[in-house]
Amino acid sequence: MGENGNAAAATRPALRRRPLERRGVKLAGVGGYLPERIVTNEELGEQLGVDAHWIHKRTLIEERRYAGDMTAAELATRAGRAALERVGCDPADIDLVVVAGDTPDDHLPPTAPLVVRDLECSNAGAFDVHAACTGWLYSADLASGMIESRRADTILVIGAQHISRYLDPDDKATVPVMADGAGAGVFTAVEGEGHIQTVVRGADASYAHLVTAGPDMIFRMEGMETFKQAIDALVDTTREVVDMCGITINDIDLFCYHQANGRILRRVVRSLDLPQEKVIEAIRLTGNTGPASIPLALERAEQEGRLEEGQRILLGTVGAGALWASTLIEWTCPAASGAS
Repeated sequence: MGENGNAAAATRPALRRRPLERRGVKLAGVGGYLPERIVTNEELGEQLGVDAHWIHKRTLIEERRYAGDMTAAELATRAGRAALERVGCDPADIDLVVVAGDTPDDHLPPTAPLVVRDLECSNAGAFDVHAACTGWLYSADLASGMIESRRADTILVIGAQHISRYLDPDDKATVPVMADGAGAGVFTAVEGEGHIQTVVRGADASYAHLVTAGPDMIFRMEGMETFKQAIDALVDTTREVVDMCGITINDIDLFCYHQANGRILRRVVRSLDLPQEKVIEAIRLTGNTGPASIPLALERAEQEGRLEEGQRILLGTVGAGALWASTLIEWTCPAASGAS
């Protein structure tokens, strides 16, 4: 830069910089949406040439939902609306909408701006996150950091999956497991200590071949190898979070893992010697809804009366890539936080 440039810079007024002192963040509440069409094991058994017991034995899933002609944006919007209504949040108070998903309706536009429009979040920015089944928790991590650094006050994070249209109808590894649905969470600021711990996360592309969707967008999975890798990742990150927080596994009230496969959840329970009653299992009636599975599982647990103010809940997920992440949250009931 020449002398004139230096002189101009010296005479410019100082920028007004926003204060970046950290504050806390909480998950104020969750909401979800499952499509109306229920697909049973009996129906899929006829399609795949197997019996319903064969499907249940390998997945512990009894039914799943298919979205049909609905769009991924519609799924996300319905889940987002449910979450906003659950916590009594005005859409105009949302600063940012993040949609996690890898089954968009089109390459462009992104899904999140469509959700902003349909929910009438008139003051919100928007973007999508493509991180497979880990997408909702990765997005929650991003949202938490933005709120803690005072770059936003309230963020709506949605996981949405419309994968039924990308399944090979004859593939016994994917069809019995995968399902459509959407789940959302509202993240808000709190002064003082927050209710969400730092996320432990990781990636290892040596597992990238296990779960893929090529140019034809058809979802494919190496079932047995994926099974083993998922168990290892969930067990290891659970232990990492416990060590990071300076507590023991017994100090955690509930465990909410990605609902990938019922047998994966049971193996994680055995590997960590967890009481079965402490593990949220929603997959029996939902199937694997990808990035929607954690908020959907939390919503079901809340509906069943299992969530209480102040509970410590470990969230853990694993997905294609391979990617994984876990964190510990303290549950804050919407009613107790002053929401309607």
